[in-house]
Amino acid sequence: MTKRHFYNSQGFSLIEVIAVLAILVITSAVLMSRHETASANLTNQSEILQTHLRSIQSMAMAGSGITYIFGLKWDNTHYWAFQGVDPNASIVRLFDDPQVIGTDNKLSLVDKDISISAAINTATFDGKTVFFDRRGIPYSEYTDETNNTPLAGDLSISVTPRSAGSPTKSFTLTQHTGFIQ
Repeated sequence: MTKRHFYNSQGFSLIEVIAVLAILVITSAVLMSRHETASANLTNQSEILQTHLRSIQSMAMAGSGITYIFGLKWDNTHYWAFQGVDPNASIVRLFDDPQVIGTDNKLSLVDKDISISAAINTATFDGKTVFFDRRGIPYSEYTDETNNTPLAGDLSISVTPRSAGSPTKSFTLTQHTGFIQ
C-alpha cells in the first residue's frame, strides 16, 4: 500500500477558499451600496421635480402681479420655472440645494446627475415646456387666454440617471386637472 500525502495533492486549501469568498463578499457589498445610493438619489430627485411642478402650479393658481401664467421648462442641461408666456424672459427661483442653482436661477441637471424626458400616449413630448393657468390646468403652449394648446393627453415625465438609461422614476401630469401622481 502506498501512503497518500494530502499536502501534495492538487486543489485549493481551506485558507485560499475563505480568502476568495471574503473578497467576493466585500466586493458585492460595495457594489450593492453604490447601487442603493444611486437609486435613492434618483427617487429623491424625482420627488423634488414633482414638488417643483406642484409649486409652479400653486404659483399660477395664486397669481402674481399682472400674470397668472407660470411654467416649467427643461433642456438637456437645466430646468427652471418661469412666469408669463416666454419661458426665457422671467425666470423664477425654485427652492433647492444652492449648489445646483446657477446665477441664472436654472437648476443644473448635470449637478443633480439626472435627465428628464416626457411623453404623451407613448409619443415623445418635444416641447419640454409645461404652462399652468390660474386654474392649475397644464398646457403645452400658451399665448393668451384664448390662444393656447392644452396637453394632448396625460403627460408622463421620466427621470433617469445621466450615467445610465435605467432605472427610471416616472410620474404623470394629468391632462385636464393638472393632478401630479
